Formats: sequence, C-alpha cells, structure tokens
Amino acid sequence: GEQNFRNEIAWCYSGGGVPRVGFGRKHDTLLFYSKTCRAPEITTFNRQHRPYAESSRQMGKRKDGSPLNPAGAAMDDWWTDIKPLSSVRKTSDEYVDYPTQKPLALLKRVINASSNPGDLVLDPFCGCATACVAAQGLQRKWVGIDVGERAWSLVKKRIKKHVPAELQDEKYNFQVDAPTLTHAHSQHSKYIYVISCGSFSGKYKVGHATDPQKRLNSYQTASPARDYEIVFSVKTEYYAEIEARIHMDFNADHEWVTGDLQKIIAKIEYYLANPDEFQSRGNTG
Repeated sequence: GEQNFRNEIAWCYSGGGVPRVGFGRKHDTLLFYSKTCRAPEITTFNRQHRPYAESSRQMGKRKDGSPLNPAGAAMDDWWTDIKPLSSVRKTSDEYVDYPTQKPLALLKRVINASSNPGDLVLDPFCGCATACVAAQGLQRKWVGIDVGERAWSLVKKRIKKHVPAELQDEKYNFQVDAPTLTHAHSQHSKYIYVISCGSFSGKYKVGHATDPQKRLNSYQTASPARDYEIVFSVKTEYYAEIEARIHMDFNADHEWVTGDLQKIIAKIEYYLANPDEFQSRGNTG
C-alpha cells in the first residue's frame, strides 16, 4: 500500500541512441517499499554512500562546516555512478546477452541497503540471475523464480564466474514443479468478503482476511465518512482462488470490483459450490 512507500529512485545513465522526437530515455525507476511503515526500528535499511564532491574533499569538510564522513556522502534517490550493461557490454565480463539484464553493482546496492548477511532475498522474476548472483556474493540466502529454463543454468554459470570461491555453494535446490500454496491445507481457511462504500456507488472491495471486521475497521479509519460496510463474508479454504476469480471476472482494480452486488455474491456462491472449478488446491487460475 502507499503508506509503505519509501522512495522513487532514479537510476540515471547516458549513452546509446536518441529518439527523433522527444528526450532520450536515460533512466530507470526503482520503487522502494518497506513492509513496516510505522516501525522504522525493525525495518532493515543500511545507509549507502557515495564519494563527496570535489569541492568538499578539497575543503576537508561539508558545506555546513561539519567533518566529512569517512564512508562518504549519504546516497540520494538518484544514482548516476552505475553504467548500464548496454553501454559497456563489449568490455564487461558480466554480459550474457539477456534482455533487460542489469549490472551486478545495481543489484548489490539494492541488496546491501535492504538486507543483512544471512537474510533471505527473493527475486520472483530472476531472468539472467543477477539478483541471485549478487545475493550469493553478499552472503545472503536467496530464492529465484523464472518461467525460462535458461535462468537456472545461468545461476550456476554466473555464480561460478562472479562469486569468490569461498562463498560459492554447489548445494542448489532446483525445483521445476509448481509449488503448492500454504493456504491449500484443508485446516487453513479465511473469509472471502465483500465490503461496500457509500462514497463509491457500484464499487465493492472483494478480498480475503482472517478477521473481516478488523479489515473493515482499517478502511473506516482511513475514511473521513466512515461509510464502509461488510455486505457479505464467508469462510472457506478456497479464499485465494475465489478472490482471484472474482477479480478476473469483474475486471478488478486492485481490490475494487465494479458491478452489480447480487451478481458478485452469486458468483462467489457458485465458486463455493463448485470447488472443482479450480484445477487443484493452490491453483489460482
């Protein structure tokens, strides 16, 4: 949610071509969120640093007169010191001719800033394995997921090439079967709910929660009008599958579903009565 937003980081670079009409597209945007928004003391963030400007180095102090930090100046939300591989591919031993490949230096900065040695790093679209290689070299545990078979071969090849020998580990566990979601257990159920809001006619929040009343209270707290209301809720082990189907059937915008309330509820009840609609438990279709 937007309350957990931290930074929009611009990774800026130069080189390459320029469009005939318009400005050259010379930056990527990284969106930084944290899971805890009101407890910075338990949010992992390791300050990153860059070299001081030449004027500060010559004076031996900052503009405000305070002494220089030996680690360097605190990194801002625009990064200009990392070149994209497209501009150095002929001389870079990282380059593997993979679309959208990012430099190791970029992923190392992200992982260093957001985790500590021994932490777990997840890259759900790992592609050419840059995040996995960076995590291994920084002594993090990691999980990489990708639909392309080339990804897992690149993990082994690139770790062998780019990670110091003492930090390499041949005990990689490769799994090719689709994982079963934890909520598929028959004893693990949640409520699928429909919540209306008087300020938004014809729109309903469809989601799942262990306690719909707590979810309602969170919406009420954020709404000056306090006009949210639970209009339907039912407990089921298929809460995630049904939520996904309803969102798909009614073209949801996040949790917001636009449509006739009775039709939405009827569709939920249909899925409740026909669990064979789901190919297997844990498959959200």
